[in-house]
Amino acid sequence: MGYDLFTDILNAKAAFLVRVASRAYLYTDQQQPLSRYREGLVYYWPGHAQKQGRPPLLLRLIRVVGKKGHDVWLLTSVLESTRLSHRQAAAIYRWR
Repeated sequence: MGYDLFTDILNAKAAFLVRVASRAYLYTDQQQPLSRYREGLVYYWPGHAQKQGRPPLLLRLIRVVGKKGHDVWLLTSVLESTRLSHRQAAAIYRWR
């Protein structure tokens, strides 16, 4: 997970959609059991960025239920589901 890369993409006014590793630390305003989570806004703020006084990145986390029972977690800079729906994000990931 690349805080610097994400920041560069955001500064370029571009968007990204990436698969999130389980070791990524994301923060939310609300607690919700992972078993019921579908999508929502999260903050990505790794420790090194915190220590440097850099701001958290507001992003959207999308859970895609896999066909073999394995969930895929996608992180995007597109905050509005009207611009990138859950279904579209899942399709784009499958096209990789």
